Amino acid sequence: MRIGSRRASPRQVLVVGGAFAVLGPVLLAVGVYLYARTSAFLERATRTRGEVVELVERRSDDGYTYAPVFVFEDAKGTSRRIVSNTSSNPPGYAVGDEVDVLYDPDDPEDACIDSFFSLWGGATIVGGLGLVFGIVGVAVLIMRKYGKVFES
Repeated sequence: MRIGSRRASPRQVLVVGGAFAVLGPVLLAVGVYLYARTSAFLERATRTRGEVVELVERRSDDGYTYAPVFVFEDAKGTSRRIVSNTSSNPPGYAVGDEVDVLYDPDDPEDACIDSFFSLWGGATIVGGLGLVFGIVGVAVLIMRKYGKVFES
């Protein structure tokens, strides 16, 4: 492993490999938590139809993303207006689009558009990063231990 024009020292390899090996399982645990939370939400959620009424512009590191604002009527007939937690560029929805909505009947403000990314995006991204970081960290530590790589 090279850092700039020199080889990484065994200590640097240990620190980087160790950090990845620790961070990986932590991220994986957060991903599992997000998966469990979404699964529990789906068990109690009620499905209805809604409509996208607005796109809210959000600033991101590389420009802007757009979050759909949707309205739906809950089981008691109350109209709810929700700003989605997920946003994208280009926008995933247009004003006037009809969408499937999932909401918690005990807390109708806890609602989301029924799409893969809205439901599983966080768990997939965080859990996937955790898996990759963990594998890389363990691989670096194993290779260091057996002296196959990173020798001075």
